[in-house]
Amino acid sequence: MALAASLSNARTVVPVGCCLLLLLFCVNLPTLQTSMSLSSLSNGVIHGNGARPSQAHLVLTSGPDVCSVQFVFAGPKHDYTTFHRISAWLARGSPKCPIDLIRDDHPFLAAITPDERAMYLDVAYRPILQADLLKLLVLYYRGGLVTDMDVEPLKSFPDQWVGPGTALATCDVFFGVEVDCYDDECIHWYTRKGQLQTWTMWARRPRSAFLKNLLAHIVQHYSTMTPRHDPNVSVQEVAGSAVITDYLAQYGQWGQPHYDVPLDAASSTLATDRSKVLRMKVNPTSNEEVCILGSEWTGGDCVGKPSCLVRHHWEGSWKSDDERANKGSSV
Repeated sequence: MALAASLSNARTVVPVGCCLLLLLFCVNLPTLQTSMSLSSLSNGVIHGNGARPSQAHLVLTSGPDVCSVQFVFAGPKHDYTTFHRISAWLARGSPKCPIDLIRDDHPFLAAITPDERAMYLDVAYRPILQADLLKLLVLYYRGGLVTDMDVEPLKSFPDQWVGPGTALATCDVFFGVEVDCYDDECIHWYTRKGQLQTWTMWARRPRSAFLKNLLAHIVQHYSTMTPRHDPNVSVQEVAGSAVITDYLAQYGQWGQPHYDVPLDAASSTLATDRSKVLRMKVNPTSNEEVCILGSEWTGGDCVGKPSCLVRHHWEGSWKSDDERANKGSSV
């Protein structure tokens, strides 16, 4: 609780409304009607009739696989009309999957730890930081697929993603390599070689041991960052690709980068065969399989590859009008 104590006098909360992302879980619940209106978004959580379900319904625990489509709003959204990717998820998502909204005061947040809460409130000064952390909190506490609103599914979820007979059928958690950058020449464009993207992440069920330790790593890392509330902080270093990729190296304990770990008898790696999957079973207690997908699965340029699951449209809905107009700006 050290971070909670150190930030107790520095907590801020911003208005609700930005950084839309999509989360899919597998539970036999009603599906969202395609006639959803923007006015219903203010209710926080949408089911088939647009009503807010009870808190007891929303707080999930470990158990069977689950399936629900959820949008996350954290901070001021700059364009409330950009919802056109929803139609693709309605078309390719299972009809058994409902669509919910997760706002920055969602009931599941009552279950997070004091240190997680302290960081969550402290990073609200910059909404994208809070949204990145909220993605991971939802992934851990609720499970399912977490995907940004500018991501379009290319295959039916969940059957063609993680269903029986698929290459990912045994995965309990997956993250994907963002882009094919593994050398010193390309690294100045990114934060890490072989960095993991955060626009599409998945956990088969709530409370993954891997994700629990990842959150602890992120909270501890944030407690060491100075100055506090730095307006120029690198987004990826707080709860984004950089810190997640760093934790992966600690978790795997390979003694070499994850993209150089041999995956078969031919010594293929994620860097040499982008369709491969790095599978890890490190935790003897949980026995969960954590999968790192090569860039041809969910990477930024995977479209056209047989394994590609999503197309990322890079819309930057969380950015201000000026930021989105400046195509050279970075996060």
